[in-house]
Amino acid sequence: MGRPPKANTTESMNEITQDLLDILNTAGNGTSAYLQGEHSEHTSGIRIPYLAFQWLVGGVDILPIQRFVGISGLPKSFKSTLNIEFGNWTLMQGGFHIAIDNEGKTSASMLSAMSRMSPELLAAATARRPFKPTESIEEWQETIIKLIKHARKTGNKPKGKRIPIYVSVDSLNGKTSKSTQEKIAKEGSAEDRAFPVDAMKISRFLKSISLIGTTMNVGYVQHLMQDLGAAPGYGGPSYKESGAVMVSY
Repeated sequence: MGRPPKANTTESMNEITQDLLDILNTAGNGTSAYLQGEHSEHTSGIRIPYLAFQWLVGGVDILPIQRFVGISGLPKSFKSTLNIEFGNWTLMQGGFHIAIDNEGKTSASMLSAMSRMSPELLAAATARRPFKPTESIEEWQETIIKLIKHARKTGNKPKGKRIPIYVSVDSLNGKTSKSTQEKIAKEGSAEDRAFPVDAMKISRFLKSISLIGTTMNVGYVQHLMQDLGAAPGYGGPSYKESGAVMVSY
């Protein structure tokens, strides 16, 4: 039987810990490594103001920063309203909400109607909610990339001066890509409309970008469509996300 290791002094353990942190910080080019006990000092989020939603998500009272928030549901299920509500929480806590409308249905009056705030806060929020209509998948993706680059500058500010940003996209494929639009305009009801290509564009985009180093969240709406290839069960027809299943989309 081997002998148990001799107890190390606190000083020598601190040296080993620092050596391990140095190794982790020189590996790759991501964010800095830190001890688990310091995790709360390196994370932040938007406080969830309503007890009902805290209960809905398992008792959590913080919406973390640097996350993609996907909202899926059937038509008229208030998906867009929930996405705007997350932006409202960000505005209420001194941040910015950038609303990207990829379906051509949102208006300034609609955003104001969904903002259940006091008149004073609503007036202040109006100056911190940029609104951008987009006409294709490529356009909202390019917009997101530029916003991430800008948000990384905000994320580098010292603690206490960082500004949260919430970007809402409604919806991922509300309008087809420019190439698909041109193809349909030219050929009409063409057999190959490149819809699988659009789905692949979105899948690759979401897998390739990262919000690390920012104070930004991105929330997107995705419509559920009836799965025509599945036989209806006792609960009625089955639904899936348009373009692909959630695991790969």
